[in-house]
Amino acid sequence: INFNVSQSDDDFYEFRPSDAKDMGRILNDYKQLNYDMVLCMGIDDKTYMNIKIATINQGILTQCITARNATDMKKMRTITGKVALQMACKLGSDAWILENLNDIPDAMFVGLDTFHNKTAKRS
Repeated sequence: INFNVSQSDDDFYEFRPSDAKDMGRILNDYKQLNYDMVLCMGIDDKTYMNIKIATINQGILTQCITARNATDMKKMRTITGKVALQMACKLGSDAWILENLNDIPDAMFVGLDTFHNKTAKRS
């Protein structure tokens, strides 16, 4: 899958915490402009949940990078690779392909995703 990323001053929206209740409207604005995905950077856990709820309601893909990850320069290379893989998968690419499954024809493979809330120490 190829990424076509465009960037102009009009493409950026500076999010403020008071905008959380308007997240649906904000994402809908990008959807109306024919965006395939919105990248949200530097957000906190509460904002993340608001974005994901709005994502479901508005039907537009989002990729979030928390403030903690966006500012950790030691982990930036790893984080960038993982984020690129997540974005590619959301846009229709395969993360992994299993080959030679003839030996186990009745197998089912299941993937799970979790959100870890570090501040509340729960998932």
